[in-house]
Amino acid sequence: MNSENVSICEKIVSSSYIRQGSQARRSHEQLIRVLLEQGKCPEEGWSESTIELFLNELAVMDSNNFLGNCGVGEREGRVASSLVARRHYRLIHGIGRSGDVSAVQPKAAGSSLLNKLTNSVVLDIIKVAGVRSVSSCFVVPMATGMSLALCFLTLRHRRPRARYIIWPRIDQKSCFKAMITAGFEPVVVENVLEGDELRTDLEAVMRKIEELGAENILCVHSTTSCFAPRVPDRLEELAEMCAKHDIPHIVNNAYGVQSSKCMHLIQQGARVGRIDAFVQSLDKNFMVPVGGAIIAGFDESFIQEISQMYPGRASASPSLDVLITLLTLGASGYKKLLRDRKEMYGHLAQELRKLAEARGERLLHTPHNPISLAMSLDGLQAQSGQAVTQLGSMLFTRQVSGARVVPLGKQQVVSGHTFRGFMSHSEGYPCPYLNAASAIGITRDDVALCVKRLDKCLKSLRKEACPEETSTAPPGGDNDSAEDVPRIIPNDINSLSIVNGSFPEVKEAMFSHIPSLQLLLLNSNAFTTIRDDAFSGLPHLEYLFIESNKIETTSRYTFRGLRDLTHLSLANNNIKALPRDLFIDLDSLIELDLRGNMLECDCRAKWLMTWLKSTNATVSDVFCAGPDDMKGKRLNDLASLHNDCISTDFVLHQSVGAESLSVDTFSYKDDVYVAIAAPSTECCMVMEWDHIEMNFRSYDNITGQSIVGCKSVIIDDQIFVIVAQLFGGSHIYKFDEAQSKFTKFQDIEVTKISKPNDIEAFQIGSEWFFVIADSSKAGLSTLYKWNDKGFYSYQSLHEWFRDTDAEFINLDGKAHLILASRSQVPVIYQWDKSTQKFLQHGEIPNMEDVVAVKAFHIKEELYLAMTRYIGDSKVLKWTNKQMSEVQALPSRGSMIMQPFSFKERYYLALGSDYTFSHIYLWDEEKKVFRKFKEVYIQAPRSFTVVSTDRRDFVFSSSFKGNTLIFEHIIIDLSL
Repeated sequence: MNSENVSICEKIVSSSYIRQGSQARRSHEQLIRVLLEQGKCPEEGWSESTIELFLNELAVMDSNNFLGNCGVGEREGRVASSLVARRHYRLIHGIGRSGDVSAVQPKAAGSSLLNKLTNSVVLDIIKVAGVRSVSSCFVVPMATGMSLALCFLTLRHRRPRARYIIWPRIDQKSCFKAMITAGFEPVVVENVLEGDELRTDLEAVMRKIEELGAENILCVHSTTSCFAPRVPDRLEELAEMCAKHDIPHIVNNAYGVQSSKCMHLIQQGARVGRIDAFVQSLDKNFMVPVGGAIIAGFDESFIQEISQMYPGRASASPSLDVLITLLTLGASGYKKLLRDRKEMYGHLAQELRKLAEARGERLLHTPHNPISLAMSLDGLQAQSGQAVTQLGSMLFTRQVSGARVVPLGKQQVVSGHTFRGFMSHSEGYPCPYLNAASAIGITRDDVALCVKRLDKCLKSLRKEACPEETSTAPPGGDNDSAEDVPRIIPNDINSLSIVNGSFPEVKEAMFSHIPSLQLLLLNSNAFTTIRDDAFSGLPHLEYLFIESNKIETTSRYTFRGLRDLTHLSLANNNIKALPRDLFIDLDSLIELDLRGNMLECDCRAKWLMTWLKSTNATVSDVFCAGPDDMKGKRLNDLASLHNDCISTDFVLHQSVGAESLSVDTFSYKDDVYVAIAAPSTECCMVMEWDHIEMNFRSYDNITGQSIVGCKSVIIDDQIFVIVAQLFGGSHIYKFDEAQSKFTKFQDIEVTKISKPNDIEAFQIGSEWFFVIADSSKAGLSTLYKWNDKGFYSYQSLHEWFRDTDAEFINLDGKAHLILASRSQVPVIYQWDKSTQKFLQHGEIPNMEDVVAVKAFHIKEELYLAMTRYIGDSKVLKWTNKQMSEVQALPSRGSMIMQPFSFKERYYLALGSDYTFSHIYLWDEEKKVFRKFKEVYIQAPRSFTVVSTDRRDFVFSSSFKGNTLIFEHIIIDLSL
């Protein structure tokens, strides 16, 4: 609809309506324009109307949809069935040309554009999933096995003498047949058993390379995604081996995109060694129909060569399916699916572990497999080997798909090769097992049903089946019949009263054998507990009166499923608290009676207070029985319990196995990184935040000698890391995006710096600087300046004072630098605009032997945290042109007192070498810090705040133990 047509429309329909409609259409077109310009998956998903508009626009660009087109060739996009045409959005020509599956078709501009855009969007998602340095990919309309064969055939041209493919064993027929189909001889390398895990035998791979000769080996064919107890291959070591011996490396990443651990292995393998291509399935990673794969790699010319190996044109269906899916989800939607999958992995492991323990089995310990889990079946094997194989059949007939039962000693011939212990990835795995995978899209219902049905199958096979259910038992129940409800009651009655009953609890589905009930009265009974789903199976229940009982516990899902319930009474039960969202399923509720209870109006009642303000039901007055300050008040009248019901905590999120002296953080292209100075490992460890696994993982290591500081500076979109060392001089490293690692950029003059103790980087106007505090007796703390080519020594500050720390601050709009020293009180330098240098301006009196100084603000007021190893550390405040003491904190043995804040909460972390470290919280009323929490950290040296994905962390470096990562969490006390 162009502007001319819009003008005509305005003559037919009110122009204001047309303009509104035209604006709505432009909103759709703007999304399409951004996609075309950026070639990236949109952050937020599109609506179906936008997607269909886009696809229809593409379709009209193909010749089969031209008005008046005359086709006289053998392939003109003719489709006999209009249903088939609509199924493909009339994009009929497919993708590619006879010589290249990625080539553009002259008669199908729309389909060609679809192909190019799909490849571009998929490339973006691969980067999002963790392989950030991938350079090229394309979608091929073949599943993983044939796509691997295409890679092998391409390598044939590069290595014509090669006959062998080295393949660490994985019992998946498609991998093996791909090598045979391509005309090569697989060299099977058996895995080694480490604990419960089957891992790559690197020594055996090396022996095969030496035995066969590198020139006779087409490639190493490794695997990331596999069934436990097999775990991903040691990709980094294999990649290094391939690079060393100049052997190509093809990775089967079948369903690895959904695991950031698998993607990280590929990223790291490519960074330290050689990976030529990695292949992944579309259906397993993106939940689309079977029939497509993605071939990706780090050398664009090689990936293009693979696409040219594909003979003929190809179906556009896989490309269309994955593009529609990713446009629907958006990058954020896909990342959420990946996070959900990871969460379900933990849940599946927990449920399988509980079942295994209950049945005398165990969940195999396979921590290196991030997707699949395995449970031993030793008990079944002891009973009968036949029972193990029978279990698989029983599960399938009970509609449990995907679970694999692996017996002992199975032998199978695949394309002429005999595999012993087939399915177990090993000739002699020590036990039979069942495995299941937490793959993308799995739900809690899937897990619950699988575990429940598996449990029943195990019971049946072990002759422990439950007694047969009677016709009065709850449908689908586990034989917990309602023994206290007479079974002689006709099942077609519509009302039931139970008074003065002696049963101790209302069990799950207790009344489900009377499905016609419309009214149920439970008065003056002895029960104290009402279980989840107590009234399930009563679809017609409208009136439920539970009065004058002795209820102590009501489960959260007591009333689940009662969507037709209109009247509910819980009067006179002496209830003190109701579980959160108790009434969430009661969509039809008209009246609720809560009189005569002893409700405590504490944080547990916060949800009820909120619900009372939003419900349309008529609710009796709810009076508070406590606490004392609330007694007698109506809960309905309370304004809020929010402030009283929110607390915070610091919980250990992750431990990094290295001692450290400092931690710095920086962001680059929407990713968050930390640089950890780890002298014991002789490196500056660069870690990145994994948006999928939700933890910090290794990204790069900058090696050195006795590294004491790693400070990042980002200038004009360039990342530099200043690495201060005690020996061998200090250096500056720059991030090389092409290599995805840091490379040395510049040396810092050894004569200037003898014993660096702190690095501080800052900007004055548009100029960048950093200062190194030198703590040697003859030290010379030095200021360095950036000149567009590098950093150079700009100003020498005072010497002979054994400086311990530098802090850049802004006082009254002017740049200042504070130097803390072992041998004098902290000195303040002020930036002089005329000389463009720091000039000594003053000092902070009565603060001898300060080891660290940190500036911070509380509501625009400037404070300093002054750390002292002996004596009291102090908090100072800038007022009336001077620093005045606010608070002294005992700090014997402290090397760091670090202020930080999260969400308007101001903290102070005071480390200790001798005892527990303390976290203090600012008391806004008293204007001092109050002790908040004790944490045990061995010799802490820094506390660094890192925020990402709406989560907040504190890195604590330790001179004598692991670097600890604490997460700052909000605790809702009403839950």
